[in-house]
Amino acid sequence: MHSLEKTIKENQEKLANLRRLTHSLKKAPTISPATINDIAYLMENKTALRKVHRLILFTGLPISILKWTTLLLGFLKRSWWPFLLWLPFAVIYGIAISRYYFSHAAYICPHCHEVLKPTFKEAFWAKHTPYTRKLTCPHCGDHSYCIEVALNDENSE
Repeated sequence: MHSLEKTIKENQEKLANLRRLTHSLKKAPTISPATINDIAYLMENKTALRKVHRLILFTGLPISILKWTTLLLGFLKRSWWPFLLWLPFAVIYGIAISRYYFSHAAYICPHCHEVLKPTFKEAFWAKHTPYTRKLTCPHCGDHSYCIEVALNDENSE
């Protein structure tokens, strides 16, 4: 009799676990094959995107150090000519690195999963986080945060 009660209790615990699991699965978002393909694509694409980010970081660091040094020199020594001399080069660098970046970046629409390549102006002025940009998808018209990916031969226009 004791073993029967023990078996019933174990089965009730298993049933409770299954009910909790079923309840959790109902709350989980549906994962479509397109979403799985996007995840795989993002994982493969991460290395190429890191190379672009590294190049920007390593070229931008000396520019930033020079900017702060000349700015500090201007405040401390009241000598603004180094900063004013440096300024056109900084602007040229900013334009060049922005063009480079946007020529190597594309975005995936979270709604229709299409890879989109916005214009420089649209991408430059869009709200963004470090890895997303709020864009309007030309395929589905959705206006939301699109995930950044490196532009390669397969998705270049």
